[in-house]
Amino acid sequence: MGKPIKVIGTRGKVVETEHNIVYAVVRAGRVIDSGGEIKLNRAMRSSAKPIQALVCLETGAADAFKLTGSELAVIASSHNGTDLHTRTIRRILAKCGLSERYLQCGYARPLDKKYDEKFLRRGEKPARIRHNCSGKHAGILASCVQMGWPLEGYRSAKHPWNRRVFELISLFTDIPAREVSYAIDGCGVPVIFTPVKESAVAFARYSTPENLPEPIRSGVRRITAAVNRYPVYNSGRTRFLAALYKAAPNRFVAKEGGQGVFCLGVLGENTGIAVKVLDGRNYSYNPYEPAVVHLLKRHGLLKRSELKALGRFRSPEIKNSRDEVVGYLRVIK
Repeated sequence: MGKPIKVIGTRGKVVETEHNIVYAVVRAGRVIDSGGEIKLNRAMRSSAKPIQALVCLETGAADAFKLTGSELAVIASSHNGTDLHTRTIRRILAKCGLSERYLQCGYARPLDKKYDEKFLRRGEKPARIRHNCSGKHAGILASCVQMGWPLEGYRSAKHPWNRRVFELISLFTDIPAREVSYAIDGCGVPVIFTPVKESAVAFARYSTPENLPEPIRSGVRRITAAVNRYPVYNSGRTRFLAALYKAAPNRFVAKEGGQGVFCLGVLGENTGIAVKVLDGRNYSYNPYEPAVVHLLKRHGLLKRSELKALGRFRSPEIKNSRDEVVGYLRVIK
């Protein structure tokens, strides 16, 4: 076991912050690279959404309501809350005979800074549909309508949707469903905790689903195809996740999560990567971005052209409230 990856943040020429990042790289169930204590049990946060989205497919909701690829991508997303995203979520809800008042996530403003400024100039108020998890909640509601599950109380850990999520987490990590630990996520539903290593194992299995049972296997393939084809629906125009899918299409399945989590699977190679920024992520920047690019480069998982396309994430700019560059993030070896 190696040391955590260290990412520093500068302000001017002075080092201002240091971020230690635990990581695990798993291939065919075996750890081939790691740093820090990979047995740490940490919240997957939104990195679990590609797994959670499978409930919408295995229940038959996606087919019953004729959900499109862009709609599946937003169900598996932590989106920016732009009109592109809210229009898509309203379509999902309308197909189910519902409206946004059924969403049980909190009220929020758009995550995209420039779009949020436009949002405020228009005099709009925070709304549930603007919440970055509203796509997931729309997928939950679609599953509930299809299965006849209660629409109220779907945030409860005892609700059938959440019980099925625990079973899916068990399938992908080998943690018994009854032992899956959870708390409450930022949007109100249970958030899953897994060790960093098991998060990497989960994405390795997701990346290469041949040994998974049906309909999970076909569901994984549909979600993977959707997020690769519609990366902006699954993220946002300026986000690292969307840039990764655009730079290396149909090479990865990946998802970021709150407080410095990022998980990735290499399609067809039974390889998964999970990183966790130990001090979380309450910043205007993401310390995991240069760390993920660093690991992909180290393991030869990016072509030269792809690495070049992701160049701005190898040493991301740190900006102030005036949009001025005041520093940079970078991995120090």
